[in-house]
Amino acid sequence: MDAPLLRLRRNRLSRRHPAASSGPSQGKFIFVGSTAKGEGEGIHGGKWNAASGTISDLHLVFPASQPSFMVACQSHGANLLFSAHQPKPDTAVLSTFRIEAPGKLKLINTLTLSDLEESLIQIVLDHTNRYLVIASYRSNKVFSFSVAVGGHLSNPISHFELSGHGPNHPQEARSSSRN
Repeated sequence: MDAPLLRLRRNRLSRRHPAASSGPSQGKFIFVGSTAKGEGEGIHGGKWNAASGTISDLHLVFPASQPSFMVACQSHGANLLFSAHQPKPDTAVLSTFRIEAPGKLKLINTLTLSDLEESLIQIVLDHTNRYLVIASYRSNKVFSFSVAVGGHLSNPISHFELSGHGPNHPQEARSSSRN
């Protein structure tokens, strides 16, 4: 039986929040992952001004180790944020948050994926926001997950490992376990 082909797209990290001002350059909030060590490491939130291209009031909203990839969506009336982060060198974590109010994140669930060696490089949602796909650079692994109503992530529903190498094989050999 053939698996269905999913059309994937990137989602914007900013969302208009109903409680925010309705002015044309106000009312958006943006989330940024910081891999800085220490108190600044984690997911930060700030007000986005599209007219000037500026972020203000940037502050830590969730402490996390190396939250380098995030994607946001609206699903069944809830604003959701998905984040991949790396609490240990050989462990990846995928978390779902509900965006409760500007700058407030409520953790829905977290999944731990062993043996992914600091390497989650992409998170995408399908066009329905019902399925999430992640890819790992160093381990060549790709996983898909189901997103339930309310944002709860399932355990992986599919998993496969790619083979081969990219156009810069000498650099990949130094930073990758996928030779």
